[in-house]
Amino acid sequence: MDFTLISQATSSLNAAVTLVKGFVSLRDETQRLTAVNEMLAKLFEANSKLNDLVIADAERAAEYQTLLREKRELEDELGRVKAEKADFDRYELAEVAPGVLAYALRDAHRGLEPMHYICPACRNNSKKSILKRTENATQIALVCQNSDCKVHLQISTKTPRPIAYSSTGWPG
Repeated sequence: MDFTLISQATSSLNAAVTLVKGFVSLRDETQRLTAVNEMLAKLFEANSKLNDLVIADAERAAEYQTLLREKRELEDELGRVKAEKADFDRYELAEVAPGVLAYALRDAHRGLEPMHYICPACRNNSKKSILKRTENATQIALVCQNSDCKVHLQISTKTPRPIAYSSTGWPG
C-alpha cells in the first residue's frame, strides 16, 4: 500500500471537505444576509409606521389645543352673556307715558342707583343705552344716547301758557 497515495487521497478529500464547508458557509452567509435584509426592511417599515403615528399624534395634539382654545372662548362668551342677562334682568318693560314703552329699573334696584330707563330698541339688540331726558319748548322726551340708534320717545307735550297782559300792555 502506498501511503503517499493514501495521504494524497486524504489531502484531496480534506480539500474537498473544506471546499464543501466553504460552499455551505457561503450559502449560510447568503441566507444570513438575506435574513438581515428582510429584517432591515421590516424595521424600516415599522419605523415608517411609527413616524406616521408620531405625525398623527402631533396633529391630534394640535387639534386638542384648538378645541381647548375654542372651549375657553365659548366659556368666556357664555360668561359675558350671563352677565349681560343678569344686568338686563334688573329692568322691566314699563309704560313711561301713555303708549310709550321703555325698560325701567326694577324697584329692587332703585335704591342702589338713580332711576333711569334704557332704550327698548338697543335692549332688543343686546345693548344697553340709557335714555336721556331732553326738554324743549314744545315737548319732553327720552332720547337714546347710542349714536347708531334714533329712538326718541316723546313723553309729554308742553302747551304754551298764555301770556297774561296787564292793563299797561306789558306781560305781568
